[in-house]
Amino acid sequence: MMLSPEKRVNALLIFYSLSIVTVLDHIVNNENSWAYGSRPGPLFRSIRDEGVTPMFGVDKKLDADQIFKDSLKKAANN
Repeated sequence: MMLSPEKRVNALLIFYSLSIVTVLDHIVNNENSWAYGSRPGPLFRSIRDEGVTPMFGVDKKLDADQIFKDSLKKAANN
């Protein structure tokens, strides 16, 4: 709506979407961005505040494909 009718093309939509995603990527993933602020240590809680070993985590790796297949089988049986 901010562009004039003759400039409303898919290329500009893609360009502006990419620009927005690039800025969000910088804000979220760059530790020096303003969103992180000043913090004393690492981003996760660690054992004895050493910043090396997380206090908790995932014990086993989840197989998303297998979960999806199981849900399809369960849905097919119902």
